[in-house]
Amino acid sequence: ISKAALDAFTRNLAVEFGSSGVLVNSVLPGFVDTKLTRKNLSVKRISEILIDTPIQSLVDASDIAKLTYFLGSISNQSITGQSVVIDGGYSIYR
Repeated sequence: ISKAALDAFTRNLAVEFGSSGVLVNSVLPGFVDTKLTRKNLSVKRISEILIDTPIQSLVDASDIAKLTYFLGSISNQSITGQSVVIDGGYSIYR
């Protein structure tokens, strides 16, 4: 339910502030390859996630940073109201 609320909130803010030139987006990362992820998930669970992910890789934190940087940069002139999933395709099957 919270993902749906975030999606709706993102769209509503984009409509509310679009005429002022404000772009509003949200980033929805999947399983990120961090020390904490590897500490909290077993090797077996990570293997299961990789099998269910088309790119067979956890998301790299730098990819999230690059996406977030782009969305907030002057290079982005028209992407607004979007909830961008960055999960290596994991959610395709969910």
